[in-house]
Amino acid sequence: MDYLLDDKSSSKIEYKLYWSDDSKQIYNLRFDKASRLYSIDSIIISFSSTFIRQYQLKQDEKIIPWTPSTTSHLTLDKLLKNFFKEDVLDGDYDCSKCKKKTQAKQKTQLCLPLPQILIIQLKRFTYDQCSSDKIDILIEYPVYNLNLNHYAIVSEETDETYDLIAISNHSGLLSFGHYVTYAKNNQTQKWYLFNDDSIQEIDEHELITKNAYILIYMKKQNKSLLPSSLSPITTDEQSKTVG
Repeated sequence: MDYLLDDKSSSKIEYKLYWSDDSKQIYNLRFDKASRLYSIDSIIISFSSTFIRQYQLKQDEKIIPWTPSTTSHLTLDKLLKNFFKEDVLDGDYDCSKCKKKTQAKQKTQLCLPLPQILIIQLKRFTYDQCSSDKIDILIEYPVYNLNLNHYAIVSEETDETYDLIAISNHSGLLSFGHYVTYAKNNQTQKWYLFNDDSIQEIDEHELITKNAYILIYMKKQNKSLLPSSLSPITTDEQSKTVG
């Protein structure tokens, strides 16, 4: 092996490489045709203290603490409005009507009929060149009467709304963590926590947490989606069963 790395000095280089032999002796890893290295036990990467401080500051800037009084807390309604807002596209686009190049806009809308089951995944993880982070900001979301009509292509009047039926929660970091599920019993209208092999009833006021990752909604009064064993029993059916 003639050489491993051409290490040219530059103010832009924020790290240095070294190599060590079996006796743990450290050598500079540099361009040297006179040196023949046939084996390397390990390579050491040394970062400058300036780079480490810059990295720590960048990480600290991403941490957004949430308190009930903060103005930066989010709601599902705000997120939906931002997701469906009209965006202006940079550059010139060919217009099919005027046959000229012009500025363009794009907008996402829902088509009717709306789905019977709605699954919303909240963005809880971010990635960049230096790191990956978990977003733990509390997002408030409705348990009842989620209305998506504002984001649909209006072709007919509808008052359909959604009720929350399940939540997948993630606690921990991106590299490791734990999932638990909140799910509603449609027959008893009670909520339960599913944590591995443990199941326990929880109060409805405990549903909104910063760990919510996936929200599952069902269109209201959609009894046809329920299994027959969980379908609500009417008063007439109860009388026939008792008789």
